[in-house]
Amino acid sequence: FEMLKLQPPLTADTVEPEEEFLLEGLIGNQGRTLSRCAPFGRAFINDRAWNVRSTSQLIEAETSIKVVGVDNQTLTIEPLIKQPS
Repeated sequence: FEMLKLQPPLTADTVEPEEEFLLEGLIGNQGRTLSRCAPFGRAFINDRAWNVRSTSQLIEAETSIKVVGVDNQTLTIEPLIKQPS
């Protein structure tokens, strides 16, 4: 098992143009929060930890989420809502 390690936050100085394109490509992907997002936190998406911001609400750690946008190198997320079966 590979250990999860926190990555330093992405800033304009550390993000290459290719990574900016990569961030846009994450819209629609799903993952889970690593920390409470109130509204900022961290989430695990596509085998990597990312800085995230919830759209409007508190999201607890270990919540399934979906990426809905990108704002200044931070992914914008919403919780996934399970449909009744």
